[in-house]
Formats: sequence, structure tokens, C-alpha cells
Amino acid sequence: MGDELSKQVQDEFRFIYKPYGRCFLYVLFGLLMFSQSGSIVYMIIGPYVAGVGFFIGYISLQAEKDYAKMKASHRLDDTHLRSEFNRADKGGFFKRDRKLDSKEFAILYRDLLHLDRPPTINELQLALQQIDGNNDGFIDFDELKKWYHQQMDSQ
Repeated sequence: MGDELSKQVQDEFRFIYKPYGRCFLYVLFGLLMFSQSGSIVYMIIGPYVAGVGFFIGYISLQAEKDYAKMKASHRLDDTHLRSEFNRADKGGFFKRDRKLDSKEFAILYRDLLHLDRPPTINELQLALQQIDGNNDGFIDFDELKKWYHQQMDSQ
């Protein structure tokens, strides 16, 4: 029963790992300390602890806003998109052919869309059909740029 109780307590107090959970606890404990009318120490430390809780809450809100900005900034401009395209373009033996085949595109696809897993075959085939406007089996930079900006606008 000891392991089961330990697991249950861990599940119940998981919110403490989140900044809002810590904020709540600091404010709660600060207010409880302040409400102890018999001790001058608690009347001084209580508001301080509650202030720390409010500060944690404020910092958490700012961090969420910064994270949203960072996530939105993953959109590449054309210069960076070109460098990613050139990095993926292995081309022939001596020089790049300025076109991506399906293997080269598979590597680039994951990086461009910031996937945490390899893309599935179906995702790649669908993307290749959407991108390859002239149906030559290769992707040139202009086709990729058009598709990439459509993908980023839809997110």
C-alpha cells in the first residue's frame, strides 16, 4: 500500500511542478502566515512570501508571452529558407542540381515544420503532390517557397 499511496500523492501534487501551482502555494502560505495575528514575524514574512508568489505568477505570464513570440518566429524568411534548401540539396557528385528529390525533401520537411518525429510516408507523399507544380518529380526553390509560406499561414 505504501507504493500506491506514494503514487497517488505524486499524482495529486503534480501541479506544484507548474509555475502557476507554485504561485498559488506561495500566495496561500503567505496569506496563512499573515493571518496569524499573534506573531510579528509572521506578519512580516507572510506578505513577503505572498509577494514572491505574485512575482512567480507575473514571470510565468511573461514567459508564456515570450514563448508564443518565439514559436511564431520559427517562420523562416526567404534567405534562411534558401540556405535550408541548399543544405538539403545534395545534387550530383560535383555540384548541386538546385532541385530536391524525395529523399532530400524528407530531411528538409521535418526541419521546416519543426516536427519532433520523422514524417510518415503519407505525409511526405501528400506534401510532394502539393509542392510539385510541374509534376517533374523534383522540387525547385520557388515551389518550396510557395508551399512553405502556405503551410506557415495555415498554422
